[in-house]
Amino acid sequence: MTSKVKIVIRREYLSRVRKKSFLLMTFLMPFVFAALIFVPFWMSGFKDGGEKKILVIDQTGKYFHLFENSEGFYFVPAVNGTEEQNNNDEVYATLVITSNLLEEPAAITIYSRKQVTSTLTNLIKNTLNPYLQDEKLESYNIPDLKKILEESKVSIHLQTIKLSDEGTEKESSAELASIIGILFTFIIYIFIF
Repeated sequence: MTSKVKIVIRREYLSRVRKKSFLLMTFLMPFVFAALIFVPFWMSGFKDGGEKKILVIDQTGKYFHLFENSEGFYFVPAVNGTEEQNNNDEVYATLVITSNLLEEPAAITIYSRKQVTSTLTNLIKNTLNPYLQDEKLESYNIPDLKKILEESKVSIHLQTIKLSDEGTEKESSAELASIIGILFTFIIYIFIF
C-alpha cells in the first residue's frame, strides 16, 4: 500500500510541477513580492510637479528661519487668520511647532489633506535635527565641546580575509554574504509557498 501512495504522490507532484502556471508563479512571485515592498518607497520619492506651499506655524519663534525653500517646497510663515490660510487650497501642508523641541521633541506636527511625501518629512527632519543637536551641545557649557566631539570621531575600515585550506587569502564581505543568505532564504520561502 505504501508503494501506491508513493506513486500517487509522485504523479500529483509531477503533474503540478509541469503546469505552466506553477512554473510561472514560482519564478514570478519573488519579483512580485519585491515590487510590493520597494515600489511604494520608490514612488513616494516622486515629485508631482511644481513647488508646494508649506505653511509654518511656529509658536516658539525659534525655528521658522531655519527652513530654506527647495526646488519642491517653499515655506511661508503663518500670519493673522491662520485658519483661513490652513483651509486655502494653495497650502499643501501646515507645519505646527507648539513648544521648544529640545524639551518636547514631539511638539511638532504636520497636517495635510494629501499624503505627505517622505521627501518633505526628511527635509524637515534634516533641517531641524542638526540645529537641535548644536543647541543641545551648547547647553552643556563646555568650551570647544563640538570640536572635541568632531576630533573624537574615528571610523575604521575593517577588511575581512577568508583563508582557504591551502592557506591562500581571499577578500570577503560579511555584508554580501548576509545579503546572499537572505536572498536565498526568501527564494526558498517562495518555493515552499
